[in-house]
Amino acid sequence: MIGNRYFSKLALMLVAACGFSASASAESIHQWKLNGWLVGAYTNDKTKQFSHCAASIKYRSGILLLFSVTKDFRWMMGFANPEWQLNKGSSYTIRYAVDGLAAQQATAVAITPKQVVAELPAKTALFQQFRQGRLLKVQGEGKSFGFSLDNTSSVLAEVLRCANRYKTHSAPVSASKNPFEKPAATASLPAPRAANNRAEAAAVTANVLSSAGIQGFSLVSDIPETLKFLDAIWKAPGVIGGLQILETQTPVTASSRRIALDAQNCQGTFASGKLPASGGAVRVMTACTANGAEARQTEYTIVQRKKGGVYMFILMANRTGQAASAPSDIGNHGTRLMDAALKSIQ
Repeated sequence: MIGNRYFSKLALMLVAACGFSASASAESIHQWKLNGWLVGAYTNDKTKQFSHCAASIKYRSGILLLFSVTKDFRWMMGFANPEWQLNKGSSYTIRYAVDGLAAQQATAVAITPKQVVAELPAKTALFQQFRQGRLLKVQGEGKSFGFSLDNTSSVLAEVLRCANRYKTHSAPVSASKNPFEKPAATASLPAPRAANNRAEAAAVTANVLSSAGIQGFSLVSDIPETLKFLDAIWKAPGVIGGLQILETQTPVTASSRRIALDAQNCQGTFASGKLPASGGAVRVMTACTANGAEARQTEYTIVQRKKGGVYMFILMANRTGQAASAPSDIGNHGTRLMDAALKSIQ
């Protein structure tokens, strides 16, 4: 009989495989237990940079199930069993379904003869299915497996929080064993947001809002601490908005990451969806309903930035000074804002 010590080792191997290529290895930043799952944050052993967070659990069948969220918020599902004899490097077509919903197809890659990893689509609805589901069924080319999804609601949320928490982590470089050798440069955290980003965001915001014909807007000069991730904030009758400059993102990755963060921060029922867009822009909507209150809806319009990266425009209903039943016009504002941004920025 194979002991728990072997499974702990296998779990760490699978954790490493889920985060990056099979040639790399993982070093643990921190590990903890949550409702029977082993959760951890890991760095790439070569770069010392944070790579991913993962959670794993062993089932009575002998199979280890693992979920992983990488530093760029890609998420993966993995399986391992010490009894398997897989062809390392081979790809296998699998189908998976939660609670009898429509089955979806994925490609599982054999990282070792004992384990496979499959990347899952960056869809909030799918992530929520795994969180809220009771049973996961996985169909391979020769056999099917079933996994109880007990506690995945808290565990997957914890893995997502973990990835967000450690996304800028850099492990300290250890002292060189050769006292005569010049030490390697110490990895550092990203520098604080440059002041010129604020200036750029203010200018772009004013230009786009004017071009969009949004009347009565005003820029907020003092950004609250909780909204420091934004580079500009503005208000207009019935709507409040912001602009964030993301220098290393694309419209697709920025929208996926924003949806994931909104899902993480929602303490109630969460929903998201794509909105009509053109000219290479991406528009998405998220909504959170908590404690029976009216859904808090946010729209994001993301367009390419000439200097690289993207501009992400954010729109929310502003009920200040309005009746609770007053209609929100953020959908119309979002369409006009996108058209103006595409014309004036690109």
